[in-house]
Parts: sequence; C-alpha cells; structure tokens
Amino acid sequence: MLVTHASVDLLGQSIAEIRGVVQDESGGVVPGATVTATNELTGLQRTTVSDSGGRFNFPSLLVGSYRVEATLEGFRKFSTSSVRLSADDIRQ
Repeated sequence: MLVTHASVDLLGQSIAEIRGVVQDESGGVVPGATVTATNELTGLQRTTVSDSGGRFNFPSLLVGSYRVEATLEGFRKFSTSSVRLSADDIRQ
C-alpha cells in the first residue's frame, strides 16, 4: 500500500494536519484501511479508516514528527517515519 500525505498549518496555530489517499501498487484506491499517525516524541496515536475513495484525514495534530502506518488484511503494511509537521508547512 502507498499513502500520500500533506500537512498544513491551521489559522497560524502550532497545529497541522496529515491527510492523504491509500492506494495499492497499481494506483487503485484502498477503502477500509486502518491508518495510524503516531507522534514520534510523545507516542500519542490517532487512528482512522480510509473512506470509499481511500481518503483519510488527521486534523488538529500538534507540530512534530510522525510515523504513519496503513494496514488492511490482504495487503502489505505501509509504514513511513519522520513525517515532519511544522507551522506554515504544506507537503504533498
């Protein structure tokens, strides 16, 4: 599985967002995947499930470094670390 992500600053505060689309190796969207964002400093985890278009969203995260993982039975686990969220940061 692949996960695309972006982070944005919300209203100039020290919060950010991770959002993206879970896709299989052929580029097809993957609905129903469990996606977890873990703050690498605090260990705080947030979990969501990708929607029918494979989309997921973690709003109002504190700035910092995150590990993002996506899992679904029948697919290889996706994991990426050091997803850095900063104020005024936009990544895709």
